[in-house]
Amino acid sequence: MEIARETRTIGLVGSSGTADRLADALAATGVGITRFPTASFPGRPTQNCGPDALIVVSDDIADCVATRRRWKAAPIIVVSDDRPTKARALCLCADDAVACDVEIGEIALRITVAIRRAQRTDPYAESAPATLGGFRLDEDGNALFVRDQRIRLTPRQVSIMSVLRSHVEHNPIPLSRIYQAVCSSGDRQPNHETIRVHISMLNKKLASVAGAGVRIRCGQDGYYVQAAA
Repeated sequence: MEIARETRTIGLVGSSGTADRLADALAATGVGITRFPTASFPGRPTQNCGPDALIVVSDDIADCVATRRRWKAAPIIVVSDDRPTKARALCLCADDAVACDVEIGEIALRITVAIRRAQRTDPYAESAPATLGGFRLDEDGNALFVRDQRIRLTPRQVSIMSVLRSHVEHNPIPLSRIYQAVCSSGDRQPNHETIRVHISMLNKKLASVAGAGVRIRCGQDGYYVQAAA
């Protein structure tokens, strides 16, 4: 399985046998591999340079969080057999998560899809406005601005808000379509609960801004944004 030609470098965090196996297999595909034994990266956080994607092989959520703090925009795939770690990583900072016995063909596909997903716009948004009801979504900076206050989002939360911003109360979107828009075809099983968790986390972040008046609601026909006039 080849990785997309536009992929130049994959960063791999971890020093376990699984990390070594993945590094060797990915290098055999011709893509450049940069190894990081730990998540203690030198230098300042970086927005737009560095690896095209990162693989974090660890059962420690702190490694994923540290990786996201260092690399602000690159997709992150967590490799772990610890289910709580994978669930927390998807909520906090990761774009995908797989088990340690993942085959090279699958991880290559997930890398390609994660990179392309990060680069594309929402296929369901129809002339979606940059602002709605007092909030502005900064997709490049992984942030949402509400009443001039910046709320940091994970890449997947940005994808969800990008879909929802064109769906207000009179135009809800089903959960299945949100999933299709932000999750890759390489995911083993559609996990709608993961999307629900992300939406819950988004609402908590929105609630942290006093008087924001922006919430994600669930109606009979799907989810929509309820925003202040």
